[in-house]
Amino acid sequence: MVSEDKQIFHCFGCGAGGDVFKFLMKIENIEFIDALKILAKKANVELDFEKNFRQQDQSRRATLIDILNLSAKYYNYILLNKSEGRVGLEYLLNRGVKKETIEKFKLGFSLNSWDSLFNFLKRKGFKEEDIFLAGLVIKNNNNGYYDRFRNRVMYPIFNLYSDVVAFGARILVDNKDEPKYINSPQTEVYDKSNILFGLNFAKEYIKKENCSVVVEGYMDCISSHQAGIQNVVATSGTALTNGHIKLLKRYSNTICFSFDQDLAGQNATERGIDIALANDVDLRIITLRDTKFKDPDECVRNNPEIWKTAIDHSQPYLDFYFDKIKEEYNKIAEKATPKDVDRIVDPFLNKLSKIKSSIEKDLWLKKIMKDFDISREALEEKLKVHENSNKKFINESKVDAINIGKKDPNLELQEFLISNVLNNKKLIPILVKLNLDIFTDQRIKSIAELLIKCYNEHCKDPIEFILSNSNNENRDYINYLLILGEKITSEQFFSSLDLKRELKHTIFKLCKNYINQELKDIRHKISLAEKANDKEQLLLLNQQLLSKVEELRKLEASQK
Repeated sequence: MVSEDKQIFHCFGCGAGGDVFKFLMKIENIEFIDALKILAKKANVELDFEKNFRQQDQSRRATLIDILNLSAKYYNYILLNKSEGRVGLEYLLNRGVKKETIEKFKLGFSLNSWDSLFNFLKRKGFKEEDIFLAGLVIKNNNNGYYDRFRNRVMYPIFNLYSDVVAFGARILVDNKDEPKYINSPQTEVYDKSNILFGLNFAKEYIKKENCSVVVEGYMDCISSHQAGIQNVVATSGTALTNGHIKLLKRYSNTICFSFDQDLAGQNATERGIDIALANDVDLRIITLRDTKFKDPDECVRNNPEIWKTAIDHSQPYLDFYFDKIKEEYNKIAEKATPKDVDRIVDPFLNKLSKIKSSIEKDLWLKKIMKDFDISREALEEKLKVHENSNKKFINESKVDAINIGKKDPNLELQEFLISNVLNNKKLIPILVKLNLDIFTDQRIKSIAELLIKCYNEHCKDPIEFILSNSNNENRDYINYLLILGEKITSEQFFSSLDLKRELKHTIFKLCKNYINQELKDIRHKISLAEKANDKEQLLLLNQQLLSKVEELRKLEASQK
């Protein structure tokens, strides 16, 4: 019950009650400060603390949001009103996207120009550096700028408050030299690991349906919403993270995956399952295997009812996997060897090892015993091996889940670099030239060392080499990095030129972070030496300090 006069609420079911702030905190599952911001925005009130905060630390962040929101309006105007945007509009209309949907998602089109958006934003009074920091332009070799997105259909990516924080962009003409999709880079306002496409529209419907549906592509999500299935969000080619799961859990503990049936989609499903289990969600799988459609978008455009039925008939993830291994086994049942049975059943036991319920485990073991004629003792022994192997990985994932939004940015840089190298052996020579101490994560450092060893020994298959030389505890992490890199390459977030620039910039930031940490350590030692009045040590440390300062200066000069 809500009392408008008293500005309070009370739930007679659960006993919850309070003022408008507590009501919003309960409904949205957010903290007080976020509730305050939402209500202030609705009332067109500028919070003093927000103003001061922005003035001190967030002024650029607010500016970037303004730039991105205006850019979305610019792209949308071109799509709907300019002859140059007609090709993009026809593409969307031919794919069944209605004009009201175009307006809802603020879809747009970028001109086939090197600087149209850049010049537009400068005319509006925005600084070149801020436009760059918003991820909308790229620096050239002459310290000039050019538009990142050109001659592409534009998909704005929103935060929870419906502010544009990034873009995805699709080319309309097949070109081997140009990637099909490119996305905004990581910025101050866009953290890929904590933003899902469409969640700003879907959150209320997720609560209503008590279920979120996670798909891969922009159009999978857009087509679903247009068809009235509005509890759908998209990863948009980004590997699913703890942050994504944490966001979805705000609105429902039930999450349904529907990733593409290709290898990248299957790998994304595998990784997503591990993350979802670490966050203790009710995980279900939606499949279009028995249909003629390759993805939700195609399904919705041809027959929305099939997509609705597929969602309604989603399976608990273990049922889904058991059906898969049973289908594989039935194909070879008459001539199956013990080795074949072990190969088919073992991946399922790995999945089973990650659930908490001993009763559920027992029921599944009985089913496997019956269907595959395997002894209880053999299954329990195998299950125990998987439990021990996965224990550390799951525990680490739980820690990550607790620290959502606090992931070390330096670790993200390391993962970006090494995941790309893993998926392209031509990049391994990059590692040979590096000081591997820049990899502060020991798992990544050991992978880099193995890749270099593989390179020096002329191994044909680097992935097989590092997996065979890694312990079980690290293999899940290696697979995660492979999926991350595979997504970048398969979805082609960057052109080959842009990727080279991103990798070069990533190495620069890692080296800079490493030197800055060394400087910090030296300054700490200097402080201790001063307290101890150790003049000899002070002289040595000051020499080291000067050497590191000069090293940092040369590094920064190399980027100019």
